[in-house]
Amino acid sequence: MSIPGTPRLVPLAGGQHQSSDPYPQEILLEVGVTRLGEPVVAEVVVEPEGRVTLRGLDTVVVDGGPVTETVLIHGNRISLPQGDVVFQAEKEDDDGGRQGGEELGKGDKAYDTLNRG
Repeated sequence: MSIPGTPRLVPLAGGQHQSSDPYPQEILLEVGVTRLGEPVVAEVVVEPEGRVTLRGLDTVVVDGGPVTETVLIHGNRISLPQGDVVFQAEKEDDDGGRQGGEELGKGDKAYDTLNRG
């Protein structure tokens, strides 16, 4: 399984990240091990083929449940002593929609039926 985009951890407001604080920086994840927490409570392991695993040095909370190890998927929320982060793996510039400028032909169901003559 390869990651479709740029794997990163994005901090959320709350916990020690208050909305009045300077915006906390996201953590870009590269192949190898990234340690999380202060003191360190977990490690994120990114394998060369794209698999991303979270290993807790003790039990860690992911999406509200305790785990010691799990494969991360886009949208997982990880609770750390400094505040929660969300694992994101989509491309940073992916808007998820049409590119725009596509034209519909007369045979298409979404053909403009208004008489603009």
